[in-house]
Formats: sequence, structure tokens, C-alpha cells
Amino acid sequence: MSCAIALASDSSVTVRSLAVSGLRVGAGYTGSSDDGALLGQNFLQHFDVETGQDLMGLRNRES
Repeated sequence: MSCAIALASDSSVTVRSLAVSGLRVGAGYTGSSDDGALLGQNFLQHFDVETGQDLMGLRNRES
């Protein structure tokens, strides 16, 4: 299995209705399904994150 890694600066990431711009993004995809994608801490730090069993929920942080 091979892995290609790409880096991009000043990128935007959107997950459903949640978006963050101005991120440095690195992508290294090694799986055979889109379900294998990862979100980095530089994106997740902008949201409240809840996890349980096989789910992860994101919510806008209260100011």
C-alpha cells in the first residue's frame, strides 16, 4: 500500500455546516474508503468535540 502526502497553506475545511479557513492542511490517504479521513487538531480546536462509541459530534464553541 502506498501513501501520498500533500501539504497546503491557507486552506479551508468544511464539515457539513462547520467551516474554518486559514488552515495549514496535510493529507495522507492510505485507505480504500472515504470513511478513513482524519480531521486535525488545527480544525478541531475551533469546536466542542463529543465522542461516544463509533460517533464524533462537533458543535460551535460558545463565545
